[in-house]
Amino acid sequence: MGVINAGLGNHSPCQTCSEGRQRVLVHFTEETKTSSLFNKLAMESSVQHFPVTHKECSVVIKGNKTDVVISGYDDHFLVIATQIGSMGTILHARKDESLSIHPTFNVSVIFGKRDEPMLVACARQLIEHISTSGSSKPLVLSLGLQDHSSETLRGVVSAVTANRVW
Repeated sequence: MGVINAGLGNHSPCQTCSEGRQRVLVHFTEETKTSSLFNKLAMESSVQHFPVTHKECSVVIKGNKTDVVISGYDDHFLVIATQIGSMGTILHARKDESLSIHPTFNVSVIFGKRDEPMLVACARQLIEHISTSGSSKPLVLSLGLQDHSSETLRGVVSAVTANRVW
């Protein structure tokens, strides 16, 4: 019989660590090694749990409930704003590294509507906010909106900058 530590670090059995977590021990026999439960627990034990800075909010923009999630990862920011319950159009925005006095920004559509200049303008405004705050991380922006009017997109930018994680 063997023992798997289910991803909670190097803690002694049956003790509570300083973070208040208890070690979870799973006993298995040769028959269970090939089961999906064993495979799932073995996979979970190798996953690194890490904190991702994030904020969530809901705002009403032009009568539409808008859910916004802002996450800060080590290498980028992710912003999801939806009124329709789906990802919508996904954009990537970054500041170009150049020696120019005036910064330039690159925005591209990864998935979705490519003929919506207002979505590109929204991504550009957000990457400018990120850049002027001192961060050089790129932005992945997901916009699932009822309409792409300037009023709606201003509301999204306001909600994101009010709840920023950068």
